[in-house]
Amino acid sequence: MLRISKMSDYAVVLVSKMAGTSERLTLDDLVTATAVPLASVRKLMRLLTLAGICVGKKGAGGGYCLQRSASDISVLEVLEAVDGELALTQCAQQGDCECSLQPHCEVKHSWQVINGVIRRTLSQLSIADLSQSAHDGGQQLVHLLATDRSLMIHQDLN
Repeated sequence: MLRISKMSDYAVVLVSKMAGTSERLTLDDLVTATAVPLASVRKLMRLLTLAGICVGKKGAGGGYCLQRSASDISVLEVLEAVDGELALTQCAQQGDCECSLQPHCEVKHSWQVINGVIRRTLSQLSIADLSQSAHDGGQQLVHLLATDRSLMIHQDLN
């Protein structure tokens, strides 16, 4: 099954929640607003801060906010802050592939093309796009994906 991890999903939820406000949100605020468990929020905020997506302030008036505009934060960036490089198969990852099937594999290039399309799509979708989609029933996302899909596939085939 192809799916993102639960922690990556939680991270997108948290970043989307922060995109909806200009105020700093505490860990408790984020737990209350999203229902993500406190231990997960704590871990994810550390990872998102290390990745430069969020910034935290300690003490009175402290909390977390986005370091950049939600339109400048890609969905791919959030996912990879939590789980590392997104790759459908081992051979689609950057760097050397240590798969024992590689000398005989006829589908490696196909997986790399598919992986490239998915990565490019997620890199072009911003947290702001997801937030907008929540308000328009996904119509903005459908339009964005339909407009860029053929171009993205063509680029990966070359």
